[in-house]
Amino acid sequence: MAAALVLAAACSSGRSSGPESPTTTASHSGLSSESSSGPVPTTTVCVHHPTARVRDSYYGLPGPGGRSIAFGASRQLPVDTGGPNGTSLFRRGPAGTVILIGGGPGGQVVYRGSGDFDGDGRSDLLIDTVPDYRTYIVPGTLAPGTYDPAVVGTSVPHPRDEGSPDTGAFPAVVGDQNHDGADDISVGTSLYSGRQVMAHHGDTKPVRPFRILSASYAGLLQIDPADAPPSFVVPEVSDDVTASFDRVDVLDRRSDRLVLDGITQADRDLFAQGYGAASGALVGGHYIVDFGYSTRSGATTWRFDLDAPCAAEQGR
Repeated sequence: MAAALVLAAACSSGRSSGPESPTTTASHSGLSSESSSGPVPTTTVCVHHPTARVRDSYYGLPGPGGRSIAFGASRQLPVDTGGPNGTSLFRRGPAGTVILIGGGPGGQVVYRGSGDFDGDGRSDLLIDTVPDYRTYIVPGTLAPGTYDPAVVGTSVPHPRDEGSPDTGAFPAVVGDQNHDGADDISVGTSLYSGRQVMAHHGDTKPVRPFRILSASYAGLLQIDPADAPPSFVVPEVSDDVTASFDRVDVLDRRSDRLVLDGITQADRDLFAQGYGAASGALVGGHYIVDFGYSTRSGATTWRFDLDAPCAAEQGR
């Protein structure tokens, strides 16, 4: 299968804030908060063009090497499935094994991630149960034994209204996004405080998201220092609140914007269907981010160096 690899050097402009830096200014928070008021301030963004790209390639771009910066890559617990058709979830530890079983006929427990959602220093489990499609946090304080998540877990809000962009989205651990010392949870574009959810155990009052992303995110990368939360990678949203997919925003402290040079309408259509994914690595002190998708025709990927000088965005 033919593959076209293009290498392109970004326009050299540097990251400095001096007069010779042709950076673009735009609203780049990518977030809205229920507690905020007033317009989102205008922010200077650092625009990047790809250093390499490949289209419909069987092999894709060569791996960048280095250390993965994908959030959660090193946070997995010793968890595995068992029982008929993987209906049960096992968490093994020095004191013994915690077994989670699905309630009712055909019940199944699906592992979604782990995090310290209440700030007690213990790793809790984020799980789904099917076929009732409920999400729970199972506390890390459970003694070895067999449990029903619906009994011992704390229910996580899940948007189920018709027409909601988050309907059918899977829950995920997203780190401490609200800086309260505990991990948080995303369900699509909605971000929920893990600490607040845990505090509502047994409470029927709904927990509302503390933040709404401007669009569904395609990746979560640890780009800022380790004491900062990981950064969402989202398509840029235009003034009419629609995702253009021509540019992708990395919601880090540096406000990096990735321009998908050479994007086609077919690419946009696939991104709109949720095919886009972002990954990254720290290579020689540079944060390298790949964004793209894979189909039967092969991989289409854009690669960016976030530590390259900022470039002027074309056509703005």
